[in-house]
Amino acid sequence: MESFTVNLADQEEGRFLRTTLSLGVDGQVPVLTRGDNKAVETGPISMAIIRDSILAVLTQRKSGDLLTPDGKAKLKTDLINALNRDVPALQAREVYFTEFLVQR
Repeated sequence: MESFTVNLADQEEGRFLRTTLSLGVDGQVPVLTRGDNKAVETGPISMAIIRDSILAVLTQRKSGDLLTPDGKAKLKTDLINALNRDVPALQAREVYFTEFLVQR
């Protein structure tokens, strides 16, 4: 997936998270193909819905929570739950962070 850069929910200062993640799924992930010089999304699921679901979870987090192992584990669980609620055909089972940067 493309990287996410989001403002976090910290009230006292503007803080952000930049993360890249991969999903372990049992369903079918949308594929982008090129046709007539433009990207065409194939499959029953839209990448826009997947990204929207992930963004909704990420923007609710505070920077302090994301800096602990328990906070990252809870974030993974919440992302899986949100994806399975919002995009049940995806059948998300795991989230893998390949980049994770919190700016404080």
